Amino acid sequence: MLLVSALMVSLFEHSENVLVKGNVNIVGEVVQPGRVPWVEHLRLWEALRLAKGFSPAADRGSISITHSHGGVQRRLWIEQNSELASGDTITVGTLPPTPFRIPMGWVFPMRVNGAPREEAVKLSSYYRVEADGNIRVPGLGHPIRAADSTIPDLCNSLRRAFKEVGKDFEFRLPEHCPIAAGMVNVGGEVAIPGDIPWQPGMRLGEIIAKSGGATTYGKLDKIRLLRGTSERVLDVSDRSPANNIEIEPNDQIIVPGN
Repeated sequence: MLLVSALMVSLFEHSENVLVKGNVNIVGEVVQPGRVPWVEHLRLWEALRLAKGFSPAADRGSISITHSHGGVQRRLWIEQNSELASGDTITVGTLPPTPFRIPMGWVFPMRVNGAPREEAVKLSSYYRVEADGNIRVPGLGHPIRAADSTIPDLCNSLRRAFKEVGKDFEFRLPEHCPIAAGMVNVGGEVAIPGDIPWQPGMRLGEIIAKSGGATTYGKLDKIRLLRGTSERVLDVSDRSPANNIEIEPNDQIIVPGN
C-alpha cells in the first residue's frame, strides 16, 4: 500500500496526464496551500505531500478535515492517515507563538501609569537587565528579577513591588523585542574605542576587530577583561581558542599599551 501511495504521489507531481476525479483543498501551514488532485483512496499523508509538506509554523496536532457535503468537520491526528473524499478541505493549524522572555543584558523602555507626574517621569525610562538578571527601579529598596521573565510577568512583579510600598501603579513594556541587546565597552589601545552592541555568541577577538583592531602600541597578550567585580588577563596574540572567550553584555575590555 505504501509503495502504491508513493507511486501515486510521484505521478501527480511529474505528469500532467493523470486522470483525476476531483480535488482536495489544503489550507493553513503547508508549503504550498491550494488544491491538489483527488483520486479514489487518496489519504491524508499523500495529500500533504502533494502540498510539499508542513511549513515551519505547522501544528501537526491540529489538523482538521471538513467535508464539502453537509459541512461536517473532523479533528484528526496525522497518525490516522484518514482516507479523503473529493471536495474535502484539510486545514493545518499554526503553532501558538512562543512568549518572549527577557534575556540578560537587554535594554527596554518602561512607561508608568497612575503615578503623580513627577514620579511618572522619574520611573518612565530605559532599563538594562544587569549581569545578575535584575533591574533596579527608583523608589524600590530591592532589585526586581527580569531575566527569563515574560513581559506580563515583569509588569506584575513591578506592580506587586510598588504595592508593598503603598503605591498602585500600572507598568507598560513593549510587547515585542526590547530595543537593544546591551553593550560591550572597549578601551585602551584600539583604533576606535567605545561601546560595541552585544550579540549572542560574540567572542573577544571579534569585539577587538569591530573596534578597528589594536594600535601599533597595543599588547594583545595582556588584554584585561572586566566582568562585574572580577578581572581576567587574556592573550589573543596567537588566536588561542582558550583565550578567545565568549563575551557577555556589559563586559569591559581594555587593550593596554607598551
